[in-house]
Amino acid sequence: LSPANAFDLTAKVVLDANFQRSRNWAMICDAKYFTMPRSEAQKRYHKGFAFFLMPQGNNVYRLGAAFGYGDKSVQPVSRNVTLTPGVEYTLTLRFSAAGKVAFLVNGKLLSSADVQPGSIAAPEVNITFGDRVGATYFPLGGILKSVELRSAKFTPQDFSADSSKRLVFERGEKKSLVWVDFLNFIIAYNADEHR
Repeated sequence: LSPANAFDLTAKVVLDANFQRSRNWAMICDAKYFTMPRSEAQKRYHKGFAFFLMPQGNNVYRLGAAFGYGDKSVQPVSRNVTLTPGVEYTLTLRFSAAGKVAFLVNGKLLSSADVQPGSIAAPEVNITFGDRVGATYFPLGGILKSVELRSAKFTPQDFSADSSKRLVFERGEKKSLVWVDFLNFIIAYNADEHR
């Protein structure tokens, strides 16, 4: 399972009351192994993706993700959210492949982050649900009711000049240079357009 471009990863989880005893991250989905490879021996893990919970104490968590682009990795995290044990939550990680990541809880945006634009590299490891690849110490404490990985519509940004505001000055230079500045530029990511 390696998405080609943009994707949504949605998990329905019910956390156990005893889960808060652990301060370890809780993997929802791991297809990366090392979230942030740091040594030469780990460089092959700059591939794949992971989605996890980061316990903060007292039923408060951050949603986290890791993405490997082949030569480097990034690890965005959400704002804090309270997840009550015994209650079902729908947690969504939305990767736009255009430089945006969004974290949603029950369909509502929790927070978003900017990341390197582009597709992630295919993972070197098999995908694992509810724990870390090849390990047993980052388990998701509770019930992982379902996990859904869906490709989303990838929309690269298109830039074109506004012909109504175009002015042309010909200076006759042999090797003239042109500079373009984008001021207050924001890439809008509408979830409904990417389903």
